[in-house]
Amino acid sequence: MQVYVRNDNAFDHNEEFNGDKIHIPAGGKVKMDRMKAIQFLGQFTPIVLTGQGTPDERFIKKLRIESIEGEKPEEVKPVFRCEKDGKEFKTQDELDRWIEENYADEIIDEDAQKKVKKRAAARK
Repeated sequence: MQVYVRNDNAFDHNEEFNGDKIHIPAGGKVKMDRMKAIQFLGQFTPIVLTGQGTPDERFIKKLRIESIEGEKPEEVKPVFRCEKDGKEFKTQDELDRWIEENYADEIIDEDAQKKVKKRAAARK
């Protein structure tokens, strides 16, 4: 999904990110992949001080992410994966049954063991 990264500063923003030089004019925006935009905003930029010891406004990172109208976020489907063997299932219930049938005796945590036995008894 594409998003805009908007510069809310009164000064242009220039930064290197993943080997590319990113330039966002003051009050302007650039289009970027959503995950890259999140990483870009999270990338550390050093604080530059003025002669009086206060942060220099020209170098403050005042960026935000804006969604693009009409763009819909990708649907994130949950993954139900057995931690023991890596097998994937369509639902949590299918995963629970797999664990009950194959690995219930290997569960070390007493509370988890009780929950598995309780679910198995409820199914019968």
